[in-house]
Amino acid sequence: VLRVERLFLELTAEAKPQGVRLETLYEDDDMAVVLKPPGIHSTSWSGTQRSEFGRTELCLSDVLPLLLSPPPSNTSVSPPGYRLDARVGGVLAVAKTRHALASLSRLFASRSVSKVYRAVVAGHVLPELLASMPPEQLASADFGFLSVESVSRPGGGVRIEQHLEGDKLATTELTVLREDPCSVNGVLSTLELRPLTGRRHQLRTACAQCCGAPIIGDDLYHDDANAVRANRGLGPLPPVRRKAGLYLQAVELALPHPRTGLPLVISCPEMPRFAKLRSRAASGAVWSDAEWEAWRAPAR
Repeated sequence: VLRVERLFLELTAEAKPQGVRLETLYEDDDMAVVLKPPGIHSTSWSGTQRSEFGRTELCLSDVLPLLLSPPPSNTSVSPPGYRLDARVGGVLAVAKTRHALASLSRLFASRSVSKVYRAVVAGHVLPELLASMPPEQLASADFGFLSVESVSRPGGGVRIEQHLEGDKLATTELTVLREDPCSVNGVLSTLELRPLTGRRHQLRTACAQCCGAPIIGDDLYHDDANAVRANRGLGPLPPVRRKAGLYLQAVELALPHPRTGLPLVISCPEMPRFAKLRSRAASGAVWSDAEWEAWRAPAR
């Protein structure tokens, strides 16, 4: 109990290193939508088991009963209806009753839930070029792309389809919101990402493996992005800085209410560290002197 209370106080503290604290954005008797800070798992799974002291790593689901009001049936608060990766923060739906949890599961299975993410990536992303690019130039053969086509949406954009998780279709819509100069990566592109399916890491692979522009802080798919860039005759990106965090955030959730069916749209502002990254990028201040020296060393 003390570990849970300590974690709750840490997550709800005013000053957070990642720029966001745990809070409730919406709540009723059936469900809630919370703002999840990055750096904590949504629910427990096999990867949260730790050998240290033989204890399980605490997750967001452990502290939700301290944040939310008790359900009317006096049962425990159910775990989140889906997961956000530990490194991803933003809006997250939580069921408070078994009926709501079953309804949320059906809504996600039928793709009746709309999610919007914000990401900052390294490099240019040109939707019109991607949509017109021949398949052999889109990516290496290992990444399983099917198509990239333009979508009719304010601001334009593209729909990316690829095979992930054992040949399952992953579909993502991508729109470029802004570009900012960056002395390290040339350009930082801020993207709006809309996953139309729920495959693991599909937003990260769409950026890295299709656009050749990995999300800032994404060490897992950074090499894939450089392979794509090489296939298109572009130079490699600088080494990834994982400690800076992953610049991916869930900013909006739209769904029918699990009991009433009425439309529910919950959003949150972009985390402050996104704007801080863009403002510091042009001067090169996002890297320390030691990191600059390590980057220059191979060229000597």
